[in-house]
Amino acid sequence: MRLLLVAALLWLAPLAHAGILYDNTDDRLVCGDNAAWAIRNVFISAWVKLGDNGTATDIILGWSDTAVNNDKPYLWSIGSGGVLKFDRFAPSGGAALGTVAVDNSAWHHVAMWLDDPNNLVYFWVDGAQESITYTETFSGAEGNNLSVGAVHSSVAYTDFFPGTIDEVSLWNTATIPSAQDIALLASSRTRRMPLQVLPSALVLYLPMDDSADGTSADVDAFMDLSATRSTACAGDDGANNTGLTAQAGAVLSYP
Repeated sequence: MRLLLVAALLWLAPLAHAGILYDNTDDRLVCGDNAAWAIRNVFISAWVKLGDNGTATDIILGWSDTAVNNDKPYLWSIGSGGVLKFDRFAPSGGAALGTVAVDNSAWHHVAMWLDDPNNLVYFWVDGAQESITYTETFSGAEGNNLSVGAVHSSVAYTDFFPGTIDEVSLWNTATIPSAQDIALLASSRTRRMPLQVLPSALVLYLPMDDSADGTSADVDAFMDLSATRSTACAGDDGANNTGLTAQAGAVLSYP
């Protein structure tokens, strides 16, 4: 029965997306320092839409270490060639790189599970697990200071996202998500599905629908709908005071 459910979900059209459009210049959501978001044993999920990113590194989620001047960043991004990438400070080998390009101006569900102390990383794109190689060695550092669409490195934010990010979720778990969990997140036709996946481990869920369509999300508060139910992040459109535009989703249509 469970296999039939997973197969059925994979045939459904994805949900109608909202989210925040970033300007690729200086936009970010600043979420602050929270030990529950520590980048050790985590499962993370998001929807992204961006055009050809060339050789850029475009941050989906970035962590930094407040104990060392917000440096030693951990980066989950779209890397060169439009594939998923995970990298961290002081690598002794190579970053984790995916194989499926997502920089084609279409919506894609992306996910990553990380067991940092044991140097294990898994990627999924649109519900399918990727085969990756990861050879960096755990540095012993731990980033708690989280941002969406950029990363804080030393004295400034950098590596800004050039598209739209929606439905950002983070679970604090050493358990690899099941195929059913991935299918629910990647193929759901309803928003807020992360609340129904590994709920006891969910420590951050940003629906990214806090602002009116077409308006600037600068200084807007973004609610975390996990068990903490708090204002987790604040919008910042940077020095140019443009971009960071809220986008509403279309009405879902069912057969």
